[in-house]
Amino acid sequence: MFVCVCVQRDTVQLNLDALVYFRIVDPLRAVYQVQNLPDSVELLTQSTLRNIIAGLTLDDTFSSREIINTELLSKVQRDCERWGVNITHVEVFNISPPSDILDAMTKQITAERERRSAVLVADGERESSIIKSRGEAAQLILQAEANRATSVLRAQGGAEARKIMAAAEAQCLTDIRNAVAPFSVRGVDYLSTVEYLNSLARLTAGSGSKVVLVPSESVDVMSHVLSMKKAA
Repeated sequence: MFVCVCVQRDTVQLNLDALVYFRIVDPLRAVYQVQNLPDSVELLTQSTLRNIIAGLTLDDTFSSREIINTELLSKVQRDCERWGVNITHVEVFNISPPSDILDAMTKQITAERERRSAVLVADGERESSIIKSRGEAAQLILQAEANRATSVLRAQGGAEARKIMAAAEAQCLTDIRNAVAPFSVRGVDYLSTVEYLNSLARLTAGSGSKVVLVPSESVDVMSHVLSMKKAA
């Protein structure tokens, strides 16, 4: 395991913790081709890692760690073959930016979380408003349907009541006509007489004035006399 200080393409300095595992496959080369094998492998890995990181930005470094590990393994393995070494595993497991960059990243993450939270709240309120509007619209529709049904029932009830009243009046006229028929009196004449008597009763009821009842025959005679005087 080693710590490597790297400078990125956007001039940000990073501290990277990495480790490398290797296996000797050719002891003769490992002894005669290199003086200190572990240090040489570590230095080669650091140099290769610096070259890779130098071509990346800060965002690329954090989002491409697996790609970095794969590229680092491939390049170090190719360069270590001359030493009779097989690189079995290499990994960058920790990336530490400077404190000011870390603070800026923390603020950015916090701002992004707050923005997402605000968006979720706004979406929730909008959805709630839509549901409320749909509920109110459904309630208005139900109320309108209820009012329409009530009006229809009221109209049907009124029509039924008028039908029943008309049938009752027709039956009453039939009963009156049958009752007065044996006396050679028409039903309409009987009803006219009853209405006439009721009118007279209303005229005499509750008033202090005197009402003189004149037989209809006298009215006919007076009408005849008046017509004769006009002719003369």
